[in-house]
Amino acid sequence: MLVTVPYDQHTVPALLQQGLRAEGYVALRAAVAAGDAKAGAPFLLLQLEEAQLDLAGATAIREKLGAIADAELCFAIDARLVDLRISTDLRSVGQAERHTLGKQFFAMLQNGRKPSLRVSRGFHYAMLEWAERQHDAVAFRTALDDMTRVLAITDPGKPWVEPLLTRYRTTLSELQAAK
Repeated sequence: MLVTVPYDQHTVPALLQQGLRAEGYVALRAAVAAGDAKAGAPFLLLQLEEAQLDLAGATAIREKLGAIADAELCFAIDARLVDLRISTDLRSVGQAERHTLGKQFFAMLQNGRKPSLRVSRGFHYAMLEWAERQHDAVAFRTALDDMTRVLAITDPGKPWVEPLLTRYRTTLSELQAAK
């Protein structure tokens, strides 16, 4: 399979667009196989977008590419690698143990390495669970503020958002009061 059609885009125009994307995939793959150095980065991005690589494989390809002249392309690839790192880590521990990743994810957040909006929920849950277990109100507030920002973008007005945020705000108040 070269490309996938998102479940919410099963329309003729979307299928045609994905057909063009598949043609681009084949062309980039051929260019990379022929040794075209300029095709490597766009092909890596397409493979990351289509979830065709594991973290080790994607990281190895990214390292092999070295410096990428196109800043926008470089940013897009590196952002997808952050997403892949986070989703790989979350899958490796499962939901019951995701709090164990909270400290690592919090360090990423502090260093400006945030996931895309697609994978941020597990990232935030891990940080919030970790901060609560550590009784760290500052880390909890930081994670909650970022999660609130993301939810305002991804899920504005959804009925489950405000109860969730209210519950987390209550937890934050309790952490602050315990200090």
